[in-house]
Amino acid sequence: MKRLYLPPVVVLVALAVSLSACGEGDETPPTDEGSPGATVTSGPPGDGLTPTQENTPRAEAIRKVYELARHSDVPMKILEAQELENDGTYAKERVIVSTRPKPESSWVEKHVDLTIAKNIEGVWTLQGFVHTDDFKYTEAEEARQKAQEDARILNILSHVRVEFPADGGWRIFDLSGSETRFEVQKVRMVNPSDEMIRDLFLWVEIQFENGLLINARDVFSITLSNRDDRELDHVFTTTASIPREYASGEDENITGAKITNWWLALGDVSTEKRQVTVQ
Repeated sequence: MKRLYLPPVVVLVALAVSLSACGEGDETPPTDEGSPGATVTSGPPGDGLTPTQENTPRAEAIRKVYELARHSDVPMKILEAQELENDGTYAKERVIVSTRPKPESSWVEKHVDLTIAKNIEGVWTLQGFVHTDDFKYTEAEEARQKAQEDARILNILSHVRVEFPADGGWRIFDLSGSETRFEVQKVRMVNPSDEMIRDLFLWVEIQFENGLLINARDVFSITLSNRDDRELDHVFTTTASIPREYASGEDENITGAKITNWWLALGDVSTEKRQVTVQ
């Protein structure tokens, strides 16, 4: 980590640069200039932490970052302050901020570690700071990016076509008290997009003659290449209880039931149910 030793008059300027740009770590040497200090309170919603008068390390750290945030062209909000060390005369505080270095940038969280010490008058005073290039997206930005990616995935999945064989073509081969597995052969799946789809699961809804409805999911995930169009054999599983009378015996065709709807799931993104179409 690179250390820069700066005169006191540029401490806040350097601190502002360190928080608003992805550079190397900065640190200033101790100074004798004191300041009134500040206390940390929760400001109005969305405003982050704001200072009031108090002589503590945490308050001094918040106060200094708040001062530079007020005079910086880079939007910045103080999210949290964490005490890293405090022996009564020397302390380290980590201040976490949400910032957007450029108008076109995403909002990110960054942190700076500030050194605070008591001067000869007993006032907690900013001595220096160290920062790294580490950052992470804010929760709001992560949520925005996830929503955008989920919408993109959903758009791709919504264009995938699934066609089931006209003759049913499915059989129970494992009927037990805790799980039922059955196979559906020659299901046509078409991916018209230019993107490969991995870790895809096909869900089906099965309706029995007595009105019983159960949902079942692929045992194994599916990979569809871009512009894929092929027939696949699927093994589905369900933990729902299927009355044994609906199967004439293991390894034989299911009787008195049909697949009525299907949908696709990739991670936590799922399409709406669609009615079965046959080949």
